[in-house]
Amino acid sequence: MTTLGDTLSLDEVAFVNSLAAHSCLFILKGSHSISNIPEIIAYSRASLEASISSALFIMHACITLSLYILFCPCSISTAIPYVPIMGSAFYILIILPLLGLTMAMSSPNEDSMTRVPPKNDESKTFTRKEGQRLAIHSLAKAILPAAFPQVLYLVAFGSLIVENEPDLVENYCDSAPSWASVIRCDALRGYSDTARTSAGTLAFGCMVVCTIFASASFLCGTKPLWDEPPWRRNRSWRNGVGISIFLLGIYLLAALERGTFAALPWYFFCLSVVLPFLCLYCCEVIKRIDRRHENRAVMLRRLQFETRLGMWSPK
Repeated sequence: MTTLGDTLSLDEVAFVNSLAAHSCLFILKGSHSISNIPEIIAYSRASLEASISSALFIMHACITLSLYILFCPCSISTAIPYVPIMGSAFYILIILPLLGLTMAMSSPNEDSMTRVPPKNDESKTFTRKEGQRLAIHSLAKAILPAAFPQVLYLVAFGSLIVENEPDLVENYCDSAPSWASVIRCDALRGYSDTARTSAGTLAFGCMVVCTIFASASFLCGTKPLWDEPPWRRNRSWRNGVGISIFLLGIYLLAALERGTFAALPWYFFCLSVVLPFLCLYCCEVIKRIDRRHENRAVMLRRLQFETRLGMWSPK
């Protein structure tokens, strides 16, 4: 082997030169610039986590809409719930992009630099049946926001029929003039007038509100909602929620007939307020299971990559 003096070989010099020839991705000068590297990594991790949370929420919202449409023919009412076309377009083209983009603007967590992130190698996720668990939990979170509005449709449809179509109820429905009995009247099987469209629009609006409230659970990742309030962490998302509810109110006022709210019973409005919070609570309960699996995965990653138990480096 050719040597350079008595200390280094030419092969060693070539190896060192090859290392020095590769320039760094960041052009940093001085210790002050180098000190910014942890902040750059923290914001990079925050962007990745926020993008993942936003994508999961978009998937949840799409599954909710699909289940809502699927549940409509399964309603116990003889008149199938009406799904507004303009409302669906408003939901897909305005509400979801608005919330999804603002959710991706979340600030980094305080412990983002102390946690070991997931590795690029999919075989080393350290979780049990992660894909199956994600599918089951996504479906479970979407069932309630899709099913609860069906109950509101029954209340709204029956109440509007009794209020706006008293002659039809008296002549063709043998039951008592109450919404609980009118919804099963066979004479309303082909009914497609104002009561059906207004009730369907109200139920669809409730589904949208439940989805908007559920976004707060996705914004915090696997952390409990009360540990880090989302309206403090992400102001853009808070503004997006306010704009979404405001636009939804304008849509309902434009789509509903005059006097619709006056014909509804008081408990309809109580249910409209309670159901979004109930859906959010169910999302938090399911997220508690995800947090248990994620904590186990983080512990195993720390054992693997921060101790001498692992003999290989992460990819």
